[in-house]
Amino acid sequence: MLKLKVVLSEDFDEETNKIIVKSIDLELEHSLASLSKWEEKWKIPLLSTQEKSNEMNVDYLMCMCLTPDVTPEILYKLSEEQQVEIADYLETQHTATWFSNTPQAKSGEVITAELIYFWMSTFQIDWEAQYWNLSRLLTLVQVFSVKQDNKPQRQSQRSRQAEIARINAQRRAELGSKG
Repeated sequence: MLKLKVVLSEDFDEETNKIIVKSIDLELEHSLASLSKWEEKWKIPLLSTQEKSNEMNVDYLMCMCLTPDVTPEILYKLSEEQQVEIADYLETQHTATWFSNTPQAKSGEVITAELIYFWMSTFQIDWEAQYWNLSRLLTLVQVFSVKQDNKPQRQSQRSRQAEIARINAQRRAELGSKG
């Protein structure tokens, strides 16, 4: 979760000679739940390379916002440093797990909220995970995928018998034995 203090206004109180700052504390979470809300509204995949308008980007921040009663006008008051902090937060991996290659979807497949929900169902990931940081959830999905692909395949009875016969023949040849 990302926490930011957004300055709404700064006024000077001449009686006390102090600057009075009005601000709001924002809590933002980049999650599948926020991604799903955004895609429901805009009808395009957020994780695609398609260019997004400023309005779309601010609306995604609205979808990420866990703080009640936040309006888009508040988000337009974000400082440049806070915007950089948000961009870093969205790009940062929120897990210690890493992969040498990171394809998530099949070639040419666009990742949407529904595809991620499908992966969650396929791997029986608890629905509470939709509120996790999105990079953490996608990493867990990838771990399931990798582990499933590396699962040892069960040998058929026939192939096991053939392997045993091959090993026995090799040993008989090495030892010069007839059995």
